[in-house]
Amino acid sequence: VDLAGEAIHWDIPASYPVFGEDAFRTGTGVHASAVIKAKRRGDDWLANRIYSGVPASWFGRQQEIAIGHQSGESNIRYWLQHRGIDDDPSLVAAIFTRAKSVADLLSENEVLEVIKQHQELESQPKEPPSK
Repeated sequence: VDLAGEAIHWDIPASYPVFGEDAFRTGTGVHASAVIKAKRRGDDWLANRIYSGVPASWFGRQQEIAIGHQSGESNIRYWLQHRGIDDDPSLVAAIFTRAKSVADLLSENEVLEVIKQHQELESQPKEPPSK
């Protein structure tokens, strides 16, 4: 589809059904939670249909869990675990705070930037509590 779009000099809108970048992506907490629960149960059939008119797998795609202002912490934990990143509660809280401060979904690079900033803060020497 991307190749066809390039050939006719047409950018496929992100929200375009089936082929748009956002077609099988959700950042809404309740939607993501249902998809995550189905995946954790090993029920890819249900995960692929619970909030999609057609299964993403029919088009070589997957359901994507994103992070945004309507996300819950489960979105963040899943996102981190899916990428092999430890879902430390303080990191989850940092990403959650950032997500709530924007009106749209965070890009992968934006989430990675929060992770980098969090790691830098965590690696700084801690001052002992004053007496």
